[in-house]
Amino acid sequence: MGKHLPPAWVHGAVGMGIGVVMTAAVLLLIPNSPNAYLVLAVWLVCISLITFVYYGYDKFQAVHAGRRVPEIVLHLFAVVGGSLGAYLGMRAFRHKTIKGGFRIVFWLIVFVQLAACAVAAYGLWQRGGELR
Repeated sequence: MGKHLPPAWVHGAVGMGIGVVMTAAVLLLIPNSPNAYLVLAVWLVCISLITFVYYGYDKFQAVHAGRRVPEIVLHLFAVVGGSLGAYLGMRAFRHKTIKGGFRIVFWLIVFVQLAACAVAAYGLWQRGGELR
């Protein structure tokens, strides 16, 4: 007893859990049966919203000398699809915009995601838009 989970684990688990629950809730509210594109779109919106909120929370904690969200968690949320929320959070809260190492990792994540989207789009285009 007395051992605590590291903050990165707690924030990561809470944020990802909220993302899964939000995504499932939204999908249950949609009358049509979901396809892969719809599930992906809903997930991206939900995880981006969560990421945006986490950036705001971390900025609040930074200003008030509170316990911060580990940077690895902010990057995790970007990796799993929250890049747009991360970018908007950085701009809206003026948070993590000066720290060079953080920005380099963030833009590397964005670059890899854009490259993956380009490869996927090219593959779909080659197949005439059909998923197999």
